Amino acid sequence: MCSVWTVDNWLSLVTILFGVLGGYIAWRQLMLGNEIKREENRIKRAELAKQIIEALRHDDEMVQTMSKIDYETDDTRWYTEKTRFNGNNRFESAIDKLFSYMSYVIYLYETENIAIEEFELVVYKIRRICNSKSSQDYLRYISRFSDKNEIPCSFKRLIDYGLKMKWLPEDIIPA
Repeated sequence: MCSVWTVDNWLSLVTILFGVLGGYIAWRQLMLGNEIKREENRIKRAELAKQIIEALRHDDEMVQTMSKIDYETDDTRWYTEKTRFNGNNRFESAIDKLFSYMSYVIYLYETENIAIEEFELVVYKIRRICNSKSSQDYLRYISRFSDKNEIPCSFKRLIDYGLKMKWLPEDIIPA
């Protein structure tokens, strides 16, 4: 028996093909839209990283804070577990801001939202922070405070990166 294709059969076939084609086009646009959004987010994060890097170079508060870290001696320590910040809340805020910025830049690098070339612009500063005895004491205090109170550590990325690079002593994090 020879089957004959009727107009209805052809219309059904064409309808199914258009449905499949339309579904593919919709799926492709969704995927393309997601890719575009991811790229836009990556660009926004890279812009933010550039703004942070510029702030580290040109913002007076950031420059002064980094300078205190860079030129710290045993006599000019800005933080110890005994003295804390000696009531200097403004300087504590500046340190928190600097450490938060560094943690965020590390996050952007680790999630591949900024390139190694951009990250290398701040690696020296991260190393200087990690080598500072006052920074180590403060990071140790913050890490233990966070652990004791079961809250996320504000500077976890900075601490983890410093430990990974062996710039921080291992006793920074609680055992």
